Parts: sequence; C-alpha cells; structure tokens
Amino acid sequence: VLGLGNYPVNHCPRGLNGYSAMYEVGGARVLYKGTPDMGIHVVLSGRCLRDHYENPLELIQHVLLLGAKFARIDIAFDDYVGHIPISRVRETVQDGCCVGKSKKYFVLQNGKLSTGELAGQTVQVGVRTSSVIARFYDKRLERLEALSDDPEAQEKLPDIWNRCELEVKSNAAQELARQLYTIEDLRAVALGVLNE
Repeated sequence: VLGLGNYPVNHCPRGLNGYSAMYEVGGARVLYKGTPDMGIHVVLSGRCLRDHYENPLELIQHVLLLGAKFARIDIAFDDYVGHIPISRVRETVQDGCCVGKSKKYFVLQNGKLSTGELAGQTVQVGVRTSSVIARFYDKRLERLEALSDDPEAQEKLPDIWNRCELEVKSNAAQELARQLYTIEDLRAVALGVLNE
C-alpha cells in the first residue's frame, strides 16, 4: 500500500502510543497490537516522505481512497529570505495583534549559559490539546546547535532559515486530508488552516 515493498522490514521489540508491537520499513513505522478499536497506525516522518514519495499529496489521495483515517498531519514552510522574522512574530503575539481560535501562545528561548548567546527561539500559537498548533522558529539556530561539532556543515547552512510549522490533529487532520484530496494545492490549504 505504501510502496515500500523493496525495503527490509524490521520488527521492533516494542511499540508506541499504546500499541505493543511495531515494524519499521523504509523509515515508516507501522504500529499494531493495540486495543481492538485502535486498528493499525502508520507514521511517516518528513524524511520518509522526502526519500520515498515524489508527491506526498498523491499518497494522501491513495490512502484516503483505501478508507484510512488521518490522526495527524504536519506541514512546514521554510523562509530563506526573512519575510517573517521570528522576532516579528514574537512581538506581534506579545502586542495582542493576533486574532484566531487559539487563546494562548508560548515563547520559548534557549541559549548558552556561559555566553548568553541565543541558541533557539520558538513562538507557538495554541496548546498541546488544540487541534491546530502553529509554531514559528529559527531553524538555522536549531541546526547550528545540532551541528556544533561540524563547522564545515554549519558553513553550508543558509544565512536565513525561518520555519512555520503546522501540527493538525484528530478531526482537523482528517478534514485537511480531504481538502488536500480535492484542492491539491498544499500551500493554499495550509495557509487557510493557519488563517483559520
């Protein structure tokens, strides 16, 4: 069904999310042996989608036709120009200039204690229980921290790399999948979700 039949299937000693068993194949996780009403749960990471599917929207359409349900869909937009700096997003929410269904936002920062240098900054709109959460963060800072032992790789990073990430869950994820099935314009649908 997923088109990963040419990859080895690895049985994992444990499952996740209430499932007691799991297989990994081609970067996908297939969770099973839950309660009778849980069915089978498939997790496809962003890397798995990039590695195996030229057009993830076709995969969504295929899976919907099979009658599957979507529990969560994450969509990320990367800004390499600096159209929306994270500092501007932070100032906008802190000034009370946002309107939406979400009632709360969070600003998370981390840095190096020895120098005070900023190592990460995230603005999250929505709480963990929200069906839609928007995160804005400096992906470049995140990658710089992850590549701290590899100056050569750090040099190859873009000068600006801001990310807007949408986490869409439960009924909203199923509705998003249905919209992507008919509209096929990921950007337009995702911006609609972001704008509510």
